[in-house]
Amino acid sequence: DAFESMESNLREELTSRLQCLKQIEDNVERFASQLAEIPDQDQIKNMLGDLEDVGLQHAEDDTVHGIIENMKNELKEKMTKEQVLGLVRQILRGAKDLITRNATN
Repeated sequence: DAFESMESNLREELTSRLQCLKQIEDNVERFASQLAEIPDQDQIKNMLGDLEDVGLQHAEDDTVHGIIENMKNELKEKMTKEQVLGLVRQILRGAKDLITRNATN
């Protein structure tokens, strides 16, 4: 049935996108242990570079690329470690919500 096929494809896409976000979250947690109390721009650039590498594995996903671009823009200011991680986690939660909402529409 065409509807079941479409529904299956949407579920697969949703699962793939959420798995990508999970990979990004896992990398963020790994970086959390490596960041200085007030990270310098090199540390932030390295973190974003690694996150971009994860995003490139999902090159067709504009949402993932938008998330990473958003992080780049937001992380230009000097912040504490907690501020950096809080912002990144907030952006990821918003992305998950967006993907989930789009999947149900």
